Amino acid sequence: MKLVDGQTMNASVTEAALDIEGYMPVFPQITKNLTVDENDFIFYYSRDYSFTKPTWYKVEHWVAGEHRPDDDVIVYATAWLYEENPKIMVTGESLAVNMYSGYDFIGYEMLVAPGDMVDDGTVIRMAYGQMLYNELIYEVRYYFNGVMSANDRLVFTENVMLHDTIDVYPSMIRSGYRLSHTANFPLTVDIENSKNIIHVYYVTMDAPFPVIIDLDLPLSAGLGTLNVGDCVE
Repeated sequence: MKLVDGQTMNASVTEAALDIEGYMPVFPQITKNLTVDENDFIFYYSRDYSFTKPTWYKVEHWVAGEHRPDDDVIVYATAWLYEENPKIMVTGESLAVNMYSGYDFIGYEMLVAPGDMVDDGTVIRMAYGQMLYNELIYEVRYYFNGVMSANDRLVFTENVMLHDTIDVYPSMIRSGYRLSHTANFPLTVDIENSKNIIHVYYVTMDAPFPVIIDLDLPLSAGLGTLNVGDCVE
């Protein structure tokens, strides 16, 4: 407030509005003739939206509980300089679902949709869970002295998840046989069922144990004494 004295009655006086950061006067100046009573110059201000501060929100992608920071999306905007609780509009582009092999989009940690207004600094988390392929299967095939009959295979179809690790299988050992070796075990479930086969080989008890010699060994390497059942790799 400014007080001015020594003015003449009916004199024409012009006063200019003060500069206030973040605001602009409705009228930059007021002119009036002085009277006995009404000599107040009242200026009204509105927000000046050329005075701004930055705002943002972030979208994070979480795959099986693991944050993928390289896929973060940060959306920037501006708000009036003195806005106490600035909001920012969520765009549909920022909520685009990413594709992760073997995982489905589950949902958002918070209820949000394109066009919603969220607080400045909001973090929106998008969650992905392991994809369930109902058509995925895996097999265990059993061989006795190299032969597999029609009944010597087991097929598993329930709750087979892509990228699961199968590290156990039912034993089908028979009297007079022992386990020789396995192939494709442990198995990591693949999207192609033809790759999801565990091979289990049984041989008779009197069959010799295999001796595996790594042919990449240098010629000067000595093998020492090999006993039945030794494996050199």
